[in-house]
Amino acid sequence: MIIGFIGGEALQPVPDPITEDSLKVLVVSTSYPRFAGDRAGGFVASSCEALVKLGHEVKVVCPHAPDLAFSEVMNGVTVKRFAYGFGGAWECVAYGDGIPVNIKKSWAAMMMVPSFCRSLRNAVMREAEGCRIIHANWSVCGALSVAAARHHKIPLVTTMRGSDINAADFVSRFIARRACSNSDTVVTVSRESFDKALSSGANPERSCVITNGVDTEIFSPSSDKHGMRRKLGIDPEAIYLIAVGRLVSVKNIEYLIEAFYRLVHVVGANLSLFADNEAFKQVFGAYAGGQGMNDKATSFADSLAHNIGRTRLLLVGDGAERESLERMVNEKNLADRVSFVGEVNRDDVPDWLKASDIFALTSRNEGRPNSLIEAMACGLPPVCTPVGGVNDVIRDRENGILAELDKPDELAGILAHLVNNDLERTRIGKAALETILHGDFGWDSHARKLTELYKTLLEKKA
Repeated sequence: MIIGFIGGEALQPVPDPITEDSLKVLVVSTSYPRFAGDRAGGFVASSCEALVKLGHEVKVVCPHAPDLAFSEVMNGVTVKRFAYGFGGAWECVAYGDGIPVNIKKSWAAMMMVPSFCRSLRNAVMREAEGCRIIHANWSVCGALSVAAARHHKIPLVTTMRGSDINAADFVSRFIARRACSNSDTVVTVSRESFDKALSSGANPERSCVITNGVDTEIFSPSSDKHGMRRKLGIDPEAIYLIAVGRLVSVKNIEYLIEAFYRLVHVVGANLSLFADNEAFKQVFGAYAGGQGMNDKATSFADSLAHNIGRTRLLLVGDGAERESLERMVNEKNLADRVSFVGEVNRDDVPDWLKASDIFALTSRNEGRPNSLIEAMACGLPPVCTPVGGVNDVIRDRENGILAELDKPDELAGILAHLVNNDLERTRIGKAALETILHGDFGWDSHARKLTELYKTLLEKKA
C-alpha cells in the first residue's frame, strides 16, 4: 500500500520483521469531543476510532474542561484529560473558538497558557509510558511532546492541520519550527501544507501527506430532500446555500454574506448592472453580454429573479464573529434570508447538508477542510475559495467551482448561475460525489496509511 509521499517519493509498505498487528498509540490533541455528538476535534476522534477498528490500542491526551471526566472510554478510545490552571472556569484555553481566538479575546485564557502548556507536556510524559508511538495533532502538541518522545525513546509523529502551519505570527512560526524539526515524521493534510512544513524545518525525507477521511455511510445524498427539510423545520421549496464551520475570522463568512447580498439585492434586482462583469459573462454567456435584453434573455431574467427570490443562506456553526455577522445581515436587510443555525450536534451535520442545494466555503486559508469533503459526499456542488487543500480536491467547473477571494461580484455571479440551473447543480454535485466515492477518502484507508507509517518508524528505531 502507498500511504502518500515522502520527499516527493511514494512511501511503500513496511517490510518485516515488524509484524504485530496491534500497536499502542498515544494521540495528543488540544481538541477532542467532550461528549457524544460534540464537533470539537471530530476528525481527530474519527482517526482514532478508525485505528481502533484496525486493532490498535489508542489513548488520547487532551485538555480537561468544566464538568468533564478526567478519564473515560469513548467509542473504544481511552481519553485522558489533563487539568490546568485553577480548574473550573479557568480551564478556558481550549475548545470553543479554538486556542488562537480564545487567547486573543480572553485575558484569562492568555494567563492560563503557561499552565496549559506545562500540564500538557507533563500529561504526555506520564501517559506515554508503555506506548510505541506518540502522534501529536497541531504544532503546539508536537512541540510539547518532544521531551516525552526522547525520554521514552519512541517515535514522534506530528500532524500539521492547517491553522498551525498557516499562522504568520512569530510565536506560531517558532512553535511550528520546533515541532517540524524535532518530529520523526511530519504529516500534513494537503500539498500546500507540506510545502509550508518544509519551510518550517521539516525534513523532506521524513514528511508526508495523509489526508483526513469521510464516512460515506453517514455523509451521502438524501433520497428525500423534502422530508429532510420538514424534519429540520425549513422551507421545502427554497433553494438552500449552506456553509458549515466556526464563525471566526479565518472562515471569512463576511465575504459570503456580502456576495449573498449582491446576489439578492443587486443581481436579483437589476441583471443589467452585471453586463460588464467578466466573471458574470462567463457563467451567463450571451445573457449578460451587454447587448440588451431580447425576449429569450428576458424570460431567463424572470426565471433568475424567481429563483433568487427563493434562495436562502444557512450558516451552521457558532463562534466569536457571530454577533458582528448578525449585525451585518441586519444592516443589509437579509434577516429573512439568512439563518444562523448555530452549533449543531456532530451527528446532525449530515442532515443539514442533505437538506441543502449548494455548499460554500470562503475561507482565507485551510488545511484540507473536512466540511468540503463531507458536502461532496452528500452530492452538493461546492463553491470554494482556492486555498490550502481545496486545490487538491476541486477541479474547477468539473467537481466544484473556485471563486477568488475578495471578489464578491464574481462570487455572486457564480451563485446566481447555480441557483438558476438545477441541471448544472446536479452535474457538478454528481461529479463531486464521484470524486469521493472513487477517490482515497475513507477513514479506513486513512488509518491503514497511519499504520504503515507507524510500522516504518518502528522498524527504523529497531
